Amino acid sequence: MEGENITPGPFSCSNPRDRICKRGLLLCRGTELNTRFGPLVSPLVAAWSLCKGRSPITAARRLIPSRPQTPLERVEELRWSGTQRTLPSILLKVEAMKRVLESLNLNIVEMVDENATLDGGDVLFTGREFFVGLSRRTNQRGAEILADTFKDYAVSTVPVHDSLHLKSFCSMAGPNLIAIGSSEAAQKALKTMQQMSDHRYDKLTVPDDAAANCIYLNIPSKGHVLLHRAPEEYPESAKVFEKLKDHMLIPIANTELEKVDGALTCCSVLINKTSEL
Repeated sequence: MEGENITPGPFSCSNPRDRICKRGLLLCRGTELNTRFGPLVSPLVAAWSLCKGRSPITAARRLIPSRPQTPLERVEELRWSGTQRTLPSILLKVEAMKRVLESLNLNIVEMVDENATLDGGDVLFTGREFFVGLSRRTNQRGAEILADTFKDYAVSTVPVHDSLHLKSFCSMAGPNLIAIGSSEAAQKALKTMQQMSDHRYDKLTVPDDAAANCIYLNIPSKGHVLLHRAPEEYPESAKVFEKLKDHMLIPIANTELEKVDGALTCCSVLINKTSEL
């Protein structure tokens, strides 16, 4: 692989109490960071709830379909019903997360522009630059605010079509390695990123878009660590990850959370902090 392993500094894009999007989701769910600290990354319901703002169990119980629904329709209604009815709880969780990050002496940037939307699932940091997906959850103004915040890094926008957000089909699988899905939308987005960047990245193409969402960690005592979707969920994609002989591979089962958009990076807040934590 080309390039050096650059570990980003502390980062949080925290949405204050008034940053709730029209679809009922928090606009900015903790953007993933490579870290030299141990993995605070288990896809737990609690972490998912902090990122998404509601319990999947509560949302599921409140969903009463009036007719047979497709999986996408089910997810759309969960977005509407689950969050809107638990708004006070969401705001408490946002404030609680903010207090935790402040206690760690991390820099917090609050978006106050009412026209800006920025979802962590649309922000891919490679260690060299940012790619920001323009999707239903993120707009150009949100990308501009990110660029203003991180002036030392290039920020390029990538149109996202037929997917929820950018990291629905890609993520970093190593310091210079982009995991990418095989769909037409994923490959088109990759081509855009390649055209926008001055750096040449290696790519790891997996058959399943959802499996391309993985979590890379650089841990001093362990080396390259990669959390990826379990073989029982995506067997063909798991075979591709197994070719990464220099990585410690940790398969994660995530089927249930995936039903309500809970990908691995969505369920994780990685913090670059010393091991005293």
